[in-house]
Amino acid sequence: MKKKIGIIGHFGFGKEFLDGQTIKTKILYNELTNILGKKEIIFLDTYNFKKNIFKTLLKLIVMSLRSENIIINLSKRGRNVFIPALYFLKKILRMRVYCMVIGGGFADQMKKNSYVQKISKKIDGIYVETNIMLSALEKLGYTNVMHLNNFKTLNVLEKSELKYETNFPLKVCTFSRVVKEKGIEDIIEAIDKINKKEGRTIYELDIYGQVDVTYEKEFTHIISNSPNYIKYKGMVEYNQSVDVIRGYFLLAFPTLYKTEGVPGTIIDAYASGVPVLSSNWDSCTDVVDDNITGVVFKLGDVDDLTKKLDEIHQEPEKITNMKNNCLDKALQYSSEIVIPKFLKSID
Repeated sequence: MKKKIGIIGHFGFGKEFLDGQTIKTKILYNELTNILGKKEIIFLDTYNFKKNIFKTLLKLIVMSLRSENIIINLSKRGRNVFIPALYFLKKILRMRVYCMVIGGGFADQMKKNSYVQKISKKIDGIYVETNIMLSALEKLGYTNVMHLNNFKTLNVLEKSELKYETNFPLKVCTFSRVVKEKGIEDIIEAIDKINKKEGRTIYELDIYGQVDVTYEKEFTHIISNSPNYIKYKGMVEYNQSVDVIRGYFLLAFPTLYKTEGVPGTIIDAYASGVPVLSSNWDSCTDVVDDNITGVVFKLGDVDDLTKKLDEIHQEPEKITNMKNNCLDKALQYSSEIVIPKFLKSID
């Protein structure tokens, strides 16, 4: 007898991964298990799958035999392997295949890979995180694409729990993978400029997240040579993020990636009632409502970032007045709302 849903994703069991792809995969598995029961869910962990290609292929065939629906929850390299493989298995075994797109680069990737583009148009559904991505794929001729918000299992704060303090120094945090392309150096430079210009500590910056191995040496050097108002605070489990972020005045998201989707760190900030200072990546307007749930600056522009921070510290109530809006926005990304919507779409 077939089970209902198979999930293919990077679980990384036995290892500590705090990237968005792994977190989303685990949340998807946990939520589907809660709704449908553990016996109704099969999973395939793609961690190091290329080193165990034959074992992975066997598991994929078994999953296809037992599942009515299969969800691919992978980044670029994984999608390029598993979408074609499942398309051909689908022709034989008649299960339905869906792809949840992580990030915002899928359309650009398909422009460069006509083979996977052709096949991906023939699977049962592609779910993207923003309307901008939806529009980009429709322009490429996709008719099987749908918008589905990114999701997290959230303990959204009550409005009565919000803190409105604007005492100096104002506490800012970043809460994402620590790599140069996430704009870590930009936010450090901007805060340093403000504090030096004012001759006192206006902002403190705490950096959280897993340091990319390719950036570890450079980042260690940066932190060791930074003033004491800039600190690296290590890693936090994804289910504890709200408890940490809620203590901050502002969450900074200075990414240099134009193709971000719906960053989980921004969802965490909203659930914490903490507004966001964000660079304007391609899909930013889908996620950050400028001057309503956060403040937006030009991507990669340290001068504009510094200007925004300068304006904020002169009128900090502008940020605290956004807190209620953030809590309202967080509900749009609750897995308790998004996952049932997904299940209804494949029913």
